[in-house]
Amino acid sequence: MKQLEIAKTCTFLTEHAKKIIYGIPEESVAIYSFLKTEFRKGNIYKNDLFKFVYSSYYDMDNNTVNERFKKKYFKLMETNRHGVISDFKIILDILYCFNTYKKFTSIEFSLTSALFHMIDPKYPIYDENTCELFEFRVPRTNNYTSDYNAFIACYSEMQDTYNTILEYEMLGPTLYYFKKRFPNNELCEKALLNFIFSSAVI
Repeated sequence: MKQLEIAKTCTFLTEHAKKIIYGIPEESVAIYSFLKTEFRKGNIYKNDLFKFVYSSYYDMDNNTVNERFKKKYFKLMETNRHGVISDFKIILDILYCFNTYKKFTSIEFSLTSALFHMIDPKYPIYDENTCELFEFRVPRTNNYTSDYNAFIACYSEMQDTYNTILEYEMLGPTLYYFKKRFPNNELCEKALLNFIFSSAVI
């Protein structure tokens, strides 16, 4: 995404900053903060409360995933908490084998990015709202290789966009309203952007 296009989107976000920030549900920020705190405490694979809240927060129960998938998902999150695996494709490949729900198999891009984000907040979370806001497109072809390549290209562009916005401080006023409304939050900058982008589209 070119910097001029990013700037136009950021101008829109700045012009509507107060409305966007006050449209973010307080409980959403509180739950996210709870999950990060619980993750830092230690083994989340044995933490049933963490897994229950996480599953609800990221809508895993209403997604096309089964119990085998969730069990493997949290196992991967715990065993890689120190960044053992940093390749999206490895995680996607593993989870793909466990994700057969009503004879339907899908590549869970968003949930995989959320897993990486929980381990290391430098990874933004891929979601439909952010894609819509910045007009990122990932075509679905039902071909694993094609869909994976399209996702990686889109996600790379998303990472570059986040980094550009933060490097050039393109959302200063919007971040000001966020910190004013949530003064005690300890969210990383990319988590702040996730909330802002999501609220801007809803």
